[in-house]
Amino acid sequence: MSHLYGKFVWFEYMSGDSVSASRFYDALFGWRTVDTPMGGPQPYPLIMNGSEGIGGFRARRRARRRCGCPTCRYARSTSRTRQRWRRAAAR
Repeated sequence: MSHLYGKFVWFEYMSGDSVSASRFYDALFGWRTVDTPMGGPQPYPLIMNGSEGIGGFRARRRARRRCGCPTCRYARSTSRTRQRWRRAAAR
């Protein structure tokens, strides 16, 4: 069995508006979000990259301060972030 050290295998995307975040990242990366029953009152929005589940969206319950680490960064405006990504990709 081979090991892929450092391979990122799952993440939880925290958002105050997970529906908008889902639309943004689905359009940006070609992901699709599938609501998956998990036995609770709300389905879990599972992020799919092709046929592989790579993470999920969770509602952020309260405002967090930015600490600067890659896992805590967030976009204040998805439309401005999308515009920045497109400009950078066009270079």
